Amino acid sequence: MDMKKIIDDIIELPILPEVATTLIKLIEDPDSSANDLNDVLISDAALSAKLLKLVNSPFYGMKEPVTSLKKGIVILGFRTIRSMAISTSVVDLFDFIEFDGFSQEEFWVHSLGVATASSLITEYLDIQNDTAFVCGLLHDIGKLIMNQYAQNEFKEILFYAKDSNLCFYDAEVKLGVDMNHAEIGEFLAKKWNLPVSVQTVIADHHKEPEDTGEPVLVSAIQLANHVCEQLKIGTGGNYGPIVPNHKQCVKFCKGVNIKDIIETLKTSVEKIREMTNV
Repeated sequence: MDMKKIIDDIIELPILPEVATTLIKLIEDPDSSANDLNDVLISDAALSAKLLKLVNSPFYGMKEPVTSLKKGIVILGFRTIRSMAISTSVVDLFDFIEFDGFSQEEFWVHSLGVATASSLITEYLDIQNDTAFVCGLLHDIGKLIMNQYAQNEFKEILFYAKDSNLCFYDAEVKLGVDMNHAEIGEFLAKKWNLPVSVQTVIADHHKEPEDTGEPVLVSAIQLANHVCEQLKIGTGGNYGPIVPNHKQCVKFCKGVNIKDIIETLKTSVEKIREMTNV
């Protein structure tokens, strides 16, 4: 399947909003503060309105309406608001083409579930868990490019996965795709000038962790993906198990309490769904 030519022929790709680019850069800056976050968010009135709607949603159960972002940041925390803002910016970016077997809501629930689980996993590890959140959120972004620009090929892979009880990646391998969704995601991440660590994880999230440049982050995303599939938190177009290399995941995620993460995820599903519906 000649996916590479289709991708190479795309003239215009979705452009990551400046506010999202700036927020991702804040993750890389250890000196960034709540004031920096507030300054970025108030520059985007539509995003600010969505975030305030989310903060005031029934899930958070505020006794009094929250009317300012600064107060929302204080109540929910710097990292929570930043993660919400990045997620909302990316969710709004694509012309999602729905069809039987591929739902916009379920795709984003899956992506946000993996992002949340990745962040929880890396809380136990000595790495930046906000970076893990972005990696989890964007790990399957290549599928949206396929859906938008190569829909016939995308449907063929998806329906083959369904008929053969395979995960999407294994279906790509079986069909001999010359550029899989992970490689397409890396292509987009480079166009967006995302941090190299994020580019690497998107490209390598189906590889053996020790064969990548980010083994801990890749292990975290694989483990998060597996847990979300097991808990049926959304769907990324998989009809068979996404099986991580357990031996390597254990090696690189040593000390992670999976039982606690599973219980936390179970209580986070409502919040995740709220974020996809703002």
